[in-house]
Amino acid sequence: MYHLLNNLKNKFKTKTKELEQHYIQTAKAYNLQEFHVLFYTLCCAVPGAKEYLERVGLDRWTRSHSPSRRYNIMTANISESMNVALVKVRELPITAFVNEIRLLCQRWFFERRNKAKDFTSKMSKDVEKKLEKRRDRAQIMDFYFNNVAVLYKLHGKKKKTVQIFLSQYQY
Repeated sequence: MYHLLNNLKNKFKTKTKELEQHYIQTAKAYNLQEFHVLFYTLCCAVPGAKEYLERVGLDRWTRSHSPSRRYNIMTANISESMNVALVKVRELPITAFVNEIRLLCQRWFFERRNKAKDFTSKMSKDVEKKLEKRRDRAQIMDFYFNNVAVLYKLHGKKKKTVQIFLSQYQY
């Protein structure tokens, strides 16, 4: 994504801040409607960019056209994560840059090790929160049984039917 931005800056020699802002917004758009609006503004700001970017392939640099989730905020691709984390230190001399990478990795591993040390269960805190919400919701449900199906309702809300046929089960 950033290599393509640098190529655009070199090829079209326009206001780099404006080009960078439009390009990054367009690349990070999640849905197609938002993408088309932002892509139109990018093409208006930088004439000739449309043909160049379409020739590269929209699926290679936009979230909205990506066949996988590789440009999501949290990515499993370590190079994308490192690119995002090292944006501010790219212009440093190589020794300082490598030192920043070392410090970043140390901090990441330290934070994750401490987080893992605090676990009291086998599940993450996010999963525990989801389960807690589901448990709380299940506690306020009222169940009604008849010959055909199980009915349940949340207190004061509409009854819903669950497709469990009781005639199949022996009680």
